[in-house]
Amino acid sequence: FRSVIMDGYNPDIEILGDPAILYEINGREAEIDLGYAIEDISGDSIPELIIALINETKNGKYYGEQVCAVYTCSDDKVALSFEGAYRSSYQYKGDGTFFYRGSGGAIYSIFGTLNLQPNGKDVKWNDYYFTYEKDETFTEIGFYHNTLGISDKEQSEELDLTEDYFWEICSSMEKDFVKIELTPFVESFEERES
Repeated sequence: FRSVIMDGYNPDIEILGDPAILYEINGREAEIDLGYAIEDISGDSIPELIIALINETKNGKYYGEQVCAVYTCSDDKVALSFEGAYRSSYQYKGDGTFFYRGSGGAIYSIFGTLNLQPNGKDVKWNDYYFTYEKDETFTEIGFYHNTLGISDKEQSEELDLTEDYFWEICSSMEKDFVKIELTPFVESFEERES
C-alpha cells in the first residue's frame, strides 16, 4: 500500500486480493488520507490489518470509519477478509460489525450490515437490501432483502414498500459509526496537519 501511495500503481506489485482501493489511489497525490490499524476486531485474539480513510484528526491522532480493506492471518498465511472502494464502501460500527453501501449502476443500489466472523476471514450478512428491475422492460424497480449478501432476486424476499421507506431503512442503519485510530501511511500527512 505504501508503495502504491508513494510511487503509483504498478501491476508487478503483489497485493493480496488486488483491492479496488488501489485503482482509486492510482494517480492521486502521495498525501492521500489513508491509514492503517492493527487491531483484533473479529474477537479471535489474532489482530486484523485494517486499511481505512482518515477523516478526522484530534490531539495529534488520526481517525476514520470508512474501511477500504481488512486482512487477517489464517493458517499462517495472510488472507483478505474483504475490500471496499468509493462506490462499494464499508463503515465500521464496532464489535466486528460493518455497514455496507454500494451501487452497481443507475437502478442498482445495495446496503446492509455484516459481521466479521471469529476466524477473521469470513463475513456473515445480517441484512442485505438491494434494488433490481422487476422484469425485462426496466419500467419498474423492485426492492429485495436477504441475508446471503448477494443481489439475486430468486434467493431474496421481494419487499412490498415504497421507495421512501426503503431509503428510511438505509438511513436507520447508516449511523452510529465507530472511529478507528489510524497510523498514516505517508509521513507527509502528519506534516500537513501540524
